[in-house]
Amino acid sequence: RPEVKAWIDRVASMAERRNDLIHGLYVHKGGKAFILSFAGGHRLIGNPKRETTRDLSLVNAEIQHLRSESEHLAELFDTSRRTGD
Repeated sequence: RPEVKAWIDRVASMAERRNDLIHGLYVHKGGKAFILSFAGGHRLIGNPKRETTRDLSLVNAEIQHLRSESEHLAELFDTSRRTGD
């Protein structure tokens, strides 16, 4: 179902974002925080991403929203079985 695929894509995106935050290397430049992310093969991505408290708040809000939505996934599957989608 398209709704499930869209939800899975959003979860995968947030998982990548979370991994950057948890496993990235935090650096400061000019009084601002940046994160150097790891790529495949244990390589650092050379273009640091600036993070603000607002960015982190938005990530947290999206993760919490996805978590809340996950409780309703069973309903999508139950609906598809009833309608034959």
